[in-house]
Amino acid sequence: MAKRLANYNPQEVDIIYGPLKVDGYAEGEFVTVDQDEDSFTRVVGSNGEAADSLNANDSTTVTIKLMGSSASNVVLGALHTLDKMTGGRSPQALLIKDRSGNTIWMSPSARIWKPAPISFDKQVKMLEWQIKTYDQPPVNIIGGN
Repeated sequence: MAKRLANYNPQEVDIIYGPLKVDGYAEGEFVTVDQDEDSFTRVVGSNGEAADSLNANDSTTVTIKLMGSSASNVVLGALHTLDKMTGGRSPQALLIKDRSGNTIWMSPSARIWKPAPISFDKQVKMLEWQIKTYDQPPVNIIGGN
């Protein structure tokens, strides 16, 4: 059986939020996608009989970490301000795609939950943006890297 050689290149991970192709990823882990609640809940009766219930909450928290010098910070901040100024009527689509693998994650309705905390230091700091999805379940294909 032939062995497969897998490749991963962080430069081939695309994050697109609304009109913005995000760039300027922070050093190390730069994006995480975490579903807020389990997909199923289980209740087990006294006699051991179990029943699983589908949880309709597909809300997900996406954390994007950028270098403080990234121009994407300005656009993300502007998109957050726009959403607030329109009374929450401006969520954006969010796409995360690994072009060197098979992972694709997409939500049609996502919003920046709060502005990235700001701090200043001797060196360039990292800014962390939390984006939450809601309404429709995301497309989630985990292909590994």
